[in-house]
Amino acid sequence: MFWLLLALPVVGLVHELGHAATARIAGYRVSSLGFGHAYKIWSPLFRTQLKHCRFYVGLHFWAGGRCVTVPKAPRLGWLWAHFLGGVFAQALLAIPLMWLSADHEGAYVVAQFNFLVMGFNLLPWKFRGGHSDGWNAVASLVSNSKGGFSLVSSNLLQQQQVWDHEVSVGAHLGEEWCRITWARLAVAAGEGHGEADFLTSKEAMKDLEMEGLRICIAANWHCMEGRPLAALAACQSARTLWGPEFSDFSSDLIYLAEARAFLSMNEAGRARTCLSMVAGSADVVAQEAVVVGLQIAISEGQPDRVERMARRLISRLNRSFLDPEHVSMTLVLSAELLRSDGRTQSAMALERVAWAQAERQSMAQVYRELVGAPVTGSSATLNTANQQDG
Repeated sequence: MFWLLLALPVVGLVHELGHAATARIAGYRVSSLGFGHAYKIWSPLFRTQLKHCRFYVGLHFWAGGRCVTVPKAPRLGWLWAHFLGGVFAQALLAIPLMWLSADHEGAYVVAQFNFLVMGFNLLPWKFRGGHSDGWNAVASLVSNSKGGFSLVSSNLLQQQQVWDHEVSVGAHLGEEWCRITWARLAVAAGEGHGEADFLTSKEAMKDLEMEGLRICIAANWHCMEGRPLAALAACQSARTLWGPEFSDFSSDLIYLAEARAFLSMNEAGRARTCLSMVAGSADVVAQEAVVVGLQIAISEGQPDRVERMARRLISRLNRSFLDPEHVSMTLVLSAELLRSDGRTQSAMALERVAWAQAERQSMAQVYRELVGAPVTGSSATLNTANQQDG
């Protein structure tokens, strides 16, 4: 019994360390990592902060471990590796345990428990909102092959639990991401006025990459409401206050927001200048740059360039976007321009892709179901916090 009680926290911690170690390869950051935290029963023994990650140990070791990660620039093709990171770590742990099992009874007990947990996590199952690492990995591979993967449906239902957990362990990165997620949903659903205080707050978030995201979302909200000058003012204010401290990722997001604001003012030249500032960027910034570039081509009425860039955008649909609803909208606008130029076949093809993309996940529907309002408006997807329990 002693060895079994010892195996629980050891195997659980190794499993969560595996998720943490593979977070970066999938484009995620670790917000909190530890074990011994029972939901709504929090008795901390030890807590510390390392950069943006909160490490903790609680009294209730039987509750297992937990690793909460938030997306920075998700690489959809590598999500499976992040989901199976815990199993990979357990496989490495199994090597010394098997070697020691011949001479030590305790090692044999821990090894057997380790194999049991590995099998439980590898088996793809889903039950009452819970799901295994194997299920997540298979779902990511299947969804990615069909053109994109969203974590909305699984994680928004658990958003309050993630928020409660991050608040209780003091993980500010996870707290801020949950807050941004809700604001992002509200803006996409046309309900940004309900988040006005948060979006226009003069108080910066603790994590400057989260602050860059907040400014980008606020600028897009201003543009949607017909206030491009307010969007530009928000971007300029953030750059003045935090420019030297912003990461390249945050600075690039603000340049993209400015490009969209200039497009709203029918100033395609200045929008192109902003877009040139993010040349050479990778991941989600590069994705958004393709969308903005296509929007510039549409505004200038260049059907050849629009058709070429629309095809380029379609080839990237299995990757992640910060503003997925803009993808569908931009493809529809591209189709309208091509149809007006007599390219009916190309226009119909773009429209089919646009509606398929829009219907994959409805951000407006998720938001209004949560607040109990009727469903109307735009559709989109969003990557949210990923919680791995061991």
